[in-house]
Amino acid sequence: MMDTENDGDTVLPDAEQVRAERDKLSYRAKYMRIIRSTVAVLIVVAAVAVLVSILFLPVIQVSGDSMEPTLSNGDIILLVKTKKFSRGQLCCLSWQNKLLLKRVIGLPGDVIEIDAEGNVRPCFGQCFLAADAVHLYSQRQEPCDRKSVPGQ
Repeated sequence: MMDTENDGDTVLPDAEQVRAERDKLSYRAKYMRIIRSTVAVLIVVAAVAVLVSILFLPVIQVSGDSMEPTLSNGDIILLVKTKKFSRGQLCCLSWQNKLLLKRVIGLPGDVIEIDAEGNVRPCFGQCFLAADAVHLYSQRQEPCDRKSVPGQ
C-alpha cells in the first residue's frame, strides 16, 4: 500500500458557520430587494408628480416686480389650469416663449379704458390682462387669446 499525503486539506465549515453564512446572504438579498423596491417607488412617484405638474398644476416662479404688492420677485406659485376667467383673478399666459403673470381686468364684451385716447372693446374669445404695479399701468395693454393662458 501506498501512503498518500493530503497537502491541500480543506476544512469544511460546521453547521453553525453554514447557517450564519446563509443568514447573512439572506439578509443581504432582502436588503437589496427593499432598496430596489424603494427606488422604483420613488421613481414612479416622481414621474407622476412631473406629469401632474405639467398637465394639471404647473408651478412657476415669479420674476420681476410687475405684480407687486400681490406677488414679489422670487415667489413660487401653483397654477390651476382652467378655461373660466373672471375679473380680478390672476392668470398666467404664454407670450413670445415666456410665461407672464397678470390680473384679468376685462372679459369679452367689457369696455376697458386704457388711456386718454379712448376705450377698447375686447374681441370675442379674448380677455385683457394688466399688472398690479401702478407704475406699469401707463404701458399699452394688449388683448390675449384664451388659448394662450396656461393657468390662473
